[in-house]
This record gives sequence, structure tokens and C-alpha cells, in this order.
Amino acid sequence: MRKLLLILIAAILMQACSALEALQPTLAPTSAPTLSPTAPNTPTVTLTPTRTITPIPRSTATLVISQFNTPVLLVDQLVITPAINSPTPIFPTGGFESVEISDGLIYYGFCKRYYTKFTVKVEHPEDVKKVYIFFRLESAKKPGDTTPWTGSVTDNDGGGYFRYTLRANQIPERRNFIKAWVHYQFVTEDADGIILGRTEVYMRNLVLEPCK
Repeated sequence: MRKLLLILIAAILMQACSALEALQPTLAPTSAPTLSPTAPNTPTVTLTPTRTITPIPRSTATLVISQFNTPVLLVDQLVITPAINSPTPIFPTGGFESVEISDGLIYYGFCKRYYTKFTVKVEHPEDVKKVYIFFRLESAKKPGDTTPWTGSVTDNDGGGYFRYTLRANQIPERRNFIKAWVHYQFVTEDADGIILGRTEVYMRNLVLEPCK
């Protein structure tokens, strides 16, 4: 009887252990974290487009006079005071290599095309102290109807080059003409005020008109 009791107790204990094992939670294996490869820290290069520079063509000067063959003649027997208001052609022509004009038509008023540029090259720059420009107007409708001469000193750029910008709005009596020719002449002078040479009077290559 005692032996049977021990067997029953052992059987009960075995069943209790089985029940405890059944009640324990089953742990699911955790998946290992997936490591994504990190891209190397490469700098981002931004390309700036290169600026394209288009050259603007310059207006080519119109050659009025190409060459003078007359040599420079010094006025050594007469004491001459240059008259700024009268370029009367009493002096020998010569002493100039070239005269250029940038534009043959200018307008007075409020137009953009209101000036022209002269470039003069003398033959012997070491002898020339000043170059004068003289100009006047002549009516295009009434030939011979002219204004008095006006004179000015050009700018010495060195190397025998002298430049002058003639602005239409600075020409006297311009409003008296609907269309006019601009006559002009250049005269050289040395350090003593002696006239060395002059150009001819140019009468038919520069036109003045009012703004349209």
C-alpha cells in the first residue's frame, strides 16, 4: 500500500512539471538588425556655366584723307598770329599724314547720334605744339549761305595723333538749318605760335540735321 502511494505521488509530480513547462513563453529569435552600407561623404561639385563674352564690333572710322605729299613749309619770314575765328587758306597745305572721321552724319537735338570724332596724324610731331580745328555750316538748300568760322584746340594723344569730338549741339547757329554741310579744316602750330601747315577745307563729307 505504501509503495502504491509513492508511485501515485511520483506520477502527480511528473504531470505538474510537464504543466509548468507548457506555461513558459516561447521566445522568438530576434532578427539581427540589417546594417545599410553608408556611402562615403563625397563632395558635391556644382558646375558654374562659363560666361560667354561676345565681342562688340567697333565702328570703323571712315578715311577722309589718306596721304599728303606736300612737305611741311615753315613760315619763317612772316610773324603770324593764328586767328581762331578765320582759317583763311593763306598758309601752305602740308604737315598732315591722315585725317579720319568716325561718322559722316550727326543730329542736333536729343538724338543718340549727336557727335563725330576726328583723328588727325601729323608728319612731324616733335615740331607740332597744337592742332586747331575750324568749322562752319553751309546750307544744303542754299549753297553759299554759311556761318562764321569757329575754332577750337584738339587733344594731343601723343605719337603725332590729335583727336577732337565735334558735338552737334555745340555748333553755333545750328538751328538755322534744316540740313547743312559742316566745313572743317585743321591747322598746325609750333611752340612759338608759328603756323606750320594746314589741311584743305573739307566741305562735302559731314552733314548736320535736326533730330527726326
